[in-house]
Amino acid sequence: MSVAKTTPKLSASRAAEIEAKRAGNPLSLSALPSDGTFRLMCPVCDKPNALSVRFCTGCGFGLSERDVARVSENVFLDLVRGEDIGAHVWSRKERVIVLEDRFPAADYHLQVSLC
Repeated sequence: MSVAKTTPKLSASRAAEIEAKRAGNPLSLSALPSDGTFRLMCPVCDKPNALSVRFCTGCGFGLSERDVARVSENVFLDLVRGEDIGAHVWSRKERVIVLEDRFPAADYHLQVSLC
């Protein structure tokens, strides 16, 4: 099964908003601080991506070196501590947390071969 990547269609005002956000970001891939964990954050779907990719692995939008942002080193530990990670928590018990993951595997994370 092959999944084709499509770039999200944006209105002119949304594209201008993204470019303004990029221009105002003080961080850049070419000059990252040595402390912290950084990812390229997609300005369309907010998915964190590896610093080496040029297109979002969630929605396929083209990433810029100005899309870099500092991120938590352990998002699940943040969740256990009660910090807001941007995910809806359906149930929280002593040993189990059920949440709606904002960043599930996208269609093109999987290469499926049906026999």
